Parts: sequence; structure tokens; C-alpha cells
Amino acid sequence: MCRLKFRKMFMLMFIVTSCVVCSTFMIITLFLSPSIISIILTIVIIATLVGFISTYILKKELNRDIPSNSNSNNIIDENVIVSESDLKGNITEASEAFCQISGYAKDELIGKPHNILRHPDMPAEAFEDLWNTIKSDKVWKGEVKNLKKDGGYYWVMATITKKYDKNNNHIGYISVRQDITNKKRFEELNDTLEHRIKLAVEDSSKKEKIIFESEKMVMLGEMIGNIAHQWRQPLTVISAGATGLLMQKEYGLLTDEVFEKACTDINDNAQYLSETIDTFKNFIKDEKKLETVILQDRINNALKIVEPNLASKYITLNNNIDYTEPINITIIIGELSQVMINIFNNAKDVLIERAIEEPIINLDIIKKDDKVIITIEDNAGGVPNDIINRIFEPYFTTKHESIGTGLGLHMSYKIMKESLNGNLYVKNTDIGAKFFIELLR
Repeated sequence: MCRLKFRKMFMLMFIVTSCVVCSTFMIITLFLSPSIISIILTIVIIATLVGFISTYILKKELNRDIPSNSNSNNIIDENVIVSESDLKGNITEASEAFCQISGYAKDELIGKPHNILRHPDMPAEAFEDLWNTIKSDKVWKGEVKNLKKDGGYYWVMATITKKYDKNNNHIGYISVRQDITNKKRFEELNDTLEHRIKLAVEDSSKKEKIIFESEKMVMLGEMIGNIAHQWRQPLTVISAGATGLLMQKEYGLLTDEVFEKACTDINDNAQYLSETIDTFKNFIKDEKKLETVILQDRINNALKIVEPNLASKYITLNNNIDYTEPINITIIIGELSQVMINIFNNAKDVLIERAIEEPIINLDIIKKDDKVIITIEDNAGGVPNDIINRIFEPYFTTKHESIGTGLGLHMSYKIMKESLNGNLYVKNTDIGAKFFIELLR
């Protein structure tokens, strides 16, 4: 190949040189003697002959390198999916590539309508659009699923336009196609995977909802126990007051002052029982309603549920919240209570499990720019460093299976991230674990 290129370059240079020499000769003949001119003329003639011979050889070399029209047509026929049809849509010509992809021999296609290849998956509307487009002198382009002779299928990107004769008469249609079968199969596979993932996510969501409800029922059981503990003292006061009134009346000892005091005590304790029921109702209702409330009030509602239980376990709750400056916040009120109760219960269980002699829980509020952070800290020694990053994972627990499912903290984390648009995280301090409930103000 290199020798051939060199030879061609040499011949071209020789031709150019000959032309230059001839031009030069014509100029210098005006100044030289006849004998010298004769010698130069001889040289020019020889050079010209050599140039013609070189040109002839070069032409043969170039013709040998350029493929014939026949070879070019064969390449197109074997590699480009092309078909032609008459005005009625009957096939008049088909390339070898068209025959290979469809599975038909050429004589099986010629004279047949194009709908011999129509796949049942292709809607009729697609072909109506095709005909309307090309009949309006526009080029139609689109993806088509075709039927193979053996019942299989293939996809093509087709470009279809009108065909004209040399007199510009419309005589039919020509279609050029690109095989996109692998691309479409990949898309089908992707759609199938997406569908499977969607089903798996839906199934996971259903299971998670069931787990969530199960965890909530466990918490309801604990709350009912707490409420029963809270109700003992008010019920005792109400019962004792009513009994005392009856006895004093029976013995004639009932005075207006005693009667009014007893009625006031009974009413106060009845109101307390009513508030407890309202707190319980707010916790269990499923309504996802945002409300603007005072944060300190919502914290107190959660404390009403957990404080009696903490006190019964001799756990000291240090409430360091500032109630002098109310903090307004828009939240789903029942869900914040659920998160706090989960964390209080988690702290209580750890303190009992590790038999801390003087168990305490510290409760604080931190104001930070556009955030407010509720912190709940225990003195149980903290979370081991090798698991602290996993405690919000579902089913992860260090407790015995009889007292822990590993779902309480996970559900609290989900509530904070998905429902309250906040965050929940934990850090170890000098005395134990400190949970941060972060909310936007």
C-alpha cells in the first residue's frame, strides 16, 4: 500500500513538472538559438510522452482502488434494510438485509402487501398516522414491531417517504429501516424490572405498615398500663370524696364548706381523667393533620403518659424545658408524641436492663437558627460504638426478644424523616446516650 501511494505521488509530481517545463520552454524560445531550441524541444517531447504514460498508469491504479457500482450496491443490499412498494403498498423490491431479518425469501415478499409483516402488538392507529403522513408529502419516521416468518418478531426504526420516477410522477414508496431489536428488548427488560421493583416496594410498604401498626399496638398496651396507673389516684380521690359526703350527711356533719371542697376535688380529678383520655385519643388517631401548636404543650402531653411509669421504676426525670417562652411549631401532633414516648421507653428499658443505681433521664430544648431540638439523655453508659450507627435499622435491637422487637426506634426515625420533615439521631455523652429530635420551626 505504501509503495502504491509513493508511485502515485511520483506520477502526479512528474505531470506537474512536465507542464512547468513546457511553459518555461515557450518563454525561453524567444531568447535561444535554433540548435539549443531543438535539443530542448526533444527533451520536452520525451517528458510529455512520459507524462501521458504516467497518467495512463495512474488512472488504471485509481480505477483498481475504487470499487465498482456493482460492489457498492451489493454492500448496501446486504447491510441496509430497504424495501420499495407501489401505490397500494405491495412490495416491489426488498434488500437482502430485509429478507434476512424478516426470514422471507425475496420471491415470497415481492407482490405481497406490507401488512404480511404486521405484528398484532402494533395498534392500527400507528399505521393510520403513517399513511396520513406520507400521503401529505411528509416523511414518516417511527418505531415499528414486525412479525417474522417463523412467528418471532423484530423492531425497526423506519423512515418512509414517497418515490418518484424521472418525470416526477409519484409511483410508490421507499422505506429504509434500522434494526433496534436489542434496544427494545433492553427497554422491555428494564420495564419488567421496574414493574417487579414496584411490586416489591408495594409489598414492602404493606409489610412495613403491618409492622408499624403492630408496634403501635405494643405501645398502646404500654400506654393503657400507664393510664391505669395514672387513674388510680384520681379515682381514689373521687371515690373517697363521694363516700365521705354520704357519711357526713348521714351523721348530720355535712357543712357547705365541706360539700363545696369535696365537689371541687371530685371535679378537678374528673377533669384530669378527661385530659388523659384526650391525650390517649390524640395518640391513637390515624388522621395525618398538620396543626400549629405550642411545642411545650405537646411535650407535656407525652410526659403525662410516660411519667407515672418512669416514677414506678424509680427513674428520675429532670425536665429542664423553659416554659416562659412558648415555641410555636406546625406538626402532626400525635406522631411527635409517639416518637418521644418511644425514646423514653427505650431509655427506661436500658436503665432497668443495666441496673443503674440512680437512673435519670434529662429532657431539654435547644433553639438553633430555624430549628428546635428536643434532647432526651439517659445515664445508662451509652450505645456501643460498633452499633451506634445501626440502632435505627429495622429489627436491630440489643434487648432480649421478650422486651424488644427492634422496631420502635426504626419507626420513630421514619416518622421524623417522612412525616415531620425533621431528623432523629443519637450521640454518646459522658453519662450515656443522648437522642436529638430535630424539627423545623
